[in-house]
Amino acid sequence: MRRLKHITLDKLIAHHLNHLEGKKIITRQAKPFSAEVGDFITEHLRKCSMLQRPKAATFADPPGAVAVSCRKILSRPSVFVDESGKIAEALYECMGNNRNIDPGFLAVCLCRNNDEDYRFLALLKMDPHPIFRARVGQSVDFVHEGHALPDPQGHLQKFAFVRKATDGSMPEILLLDRQARADEVANFFQKHFLRCHFRKDDTIRTKEFYSTVRNWANQKLDKNEIVPQQATELMKACDAALHSKQINVEEFARAHLAAPERVNDLLDYFAGKGLDTEFTVDREAAARFQRMRKIRLDKAEIRIKEADLEDRSFFRAERDSEHPEVTIVQMRTKTYQILG
Repeated sequence: MRRLKHITLDKLIAHHLNHLEGKKIITRQAKPFSAEVGDFITEHLRKCSMLQRPKAATFADPPGAVAVSCRKILSRPSVFVDESGKIAEALYECMGNNRNIDPGFLAVCLCRNNDEDYRFLALLKMDPHPIFRARVGQSVDFVHEGHALPDPQGHLQKFAFVRKATDGSMPEILLLDRQARADEVANFFQKHFLRCHFRKDDTIRTKEFYSTVRNWANQKLDKNEIVPQQATELMKACDAALHSKQINVEEFARAHLAAPERVNDLLDYFAGKGLDTEFTVDREAAARFQRMRKIRLDKAEIRIKEADLEDRSFFRAERDSEHPEVTIVQMRTKTYQILG
């Protein structure tokens, strides 16, 4: 469900949930939607799937009410309206009277990934937007009036994509909380509403492999246990490994670390973080660690790996609040050297 390209939107319904005022509109009919609205929503779903932060998860066992409803819809689309109403009721109940939770709309979308031929369900908790038109006490209609497409960076609060559980390489759920810090997800959404727990897929395993080897190498450099040339060679080997179909961390370590104690140290480092040591490489995730991006500044130029652009512990670019025309670029580094 990551990096979706060709999507068909089969069914669409929305519910208005305002727990702060004790008001909710549970739509009881999935009305036909225009081609413009269909394009509007599918493009939004594609944008969501391209984000790098969604976390893989699976429903708890025994499953909660939302898991049951999602699985029923995916098995029998004819129950879409009734079960989407139950999903909305469950979310409203989980919101309680918590004033830290924003009211909004829950859009429920039954879709098909045409490239891999499977159905998935998208649950989008969104801020109010002109595409949603609530008719008090009746339903929420979708109206397209030429408004700009809702950007996942803006109107989206939270989302969950759900598909039928398959083998271990594909997650049952992908979820993202745009309102939480870093990679967290609000408890009410993850633990109480969805009742799911996080798990890893090959996209996450690929990212963790590269970043963990790099962090280990940096630690060894700091302690003068390896020299810069050794760290450089190890990261070159890491780049090369990302071209493989599969990676076994122990085999990688034995091939590229001469000293047995270094091999054991790296394996202990992975074990200490609870990381998988054998996995299938996700091609697109790997490419992000291999592609270089060039950033032009007023009087300088920075070359940085694409994946590092989204690593806020390393790179940040933010507008100066006092001078909006100025962007403040920050990079954290333990080594700093001016050459030439």
